[in-house]
Amino acid sequence: MNIKIKSTSLKSAKGQDIELRGTESTRLIFRPEIVTNIKQPEACVRGTFIFQKKKITGDWIDYKTFNLSKLKDEEWIKLEIKSGELHKLITKLDEYHQIYEKYGIIPGTTEFVVTDENIAGIINQITSEPGLRDSFFQSGGIDLLMDIIQWISDTQHPNIFIEKLKDLNVNSLETIHSL
Repeated sequence: MNIKIKSTSLKSAKGQDIELRGTESTRLIFRPEIVTNIKQPEACVRGTFIFQKKKITGDWIDYKTFNLSKLKDEEWIKLEIKSGELHKLITKLDEYHQIYEKYGIIPGTTEFVVTDENIAGIINQITSEPGLRDSFFQSGGIDLLMDIIQWISDTQHPNIFIEKLKDLNVNSLETIHSL
């Protein structure tokens, strides 16, 4: 998991687009920005929702069919964010908030990488939050599960894992076995 941030001034930096939903040809993203907020220092992340379409070349372009500044009296728009999308957005924005609190605005482009130092907290967060866990496995984490199972079968000391499996509910193990 990497987060790349590029400074745009001494007091702001743009983050990577957060894809909230998408198809092969359209997507809804949130474009985060970290800012130094003098009046409210804890409010250091802002951003923009953008609907995009994919060009034939494969590049994503911002899709603008309606200028919100031209809304007339009694006109409005509705943008629904589903619970999983909102959870993903909050989780990612929290990461940007933590980066700002720890490092502030760093000039140039900086890439933050998950390290041994913070991996335990990330694993705990993924395993303790059902929505995040589902999102993790849907976005490719299932391959990690396959790697872990293979690693367990190849290990010299499988008894450590067998003891931990004993802590599981018997019905869960029977369901997995029957599947």
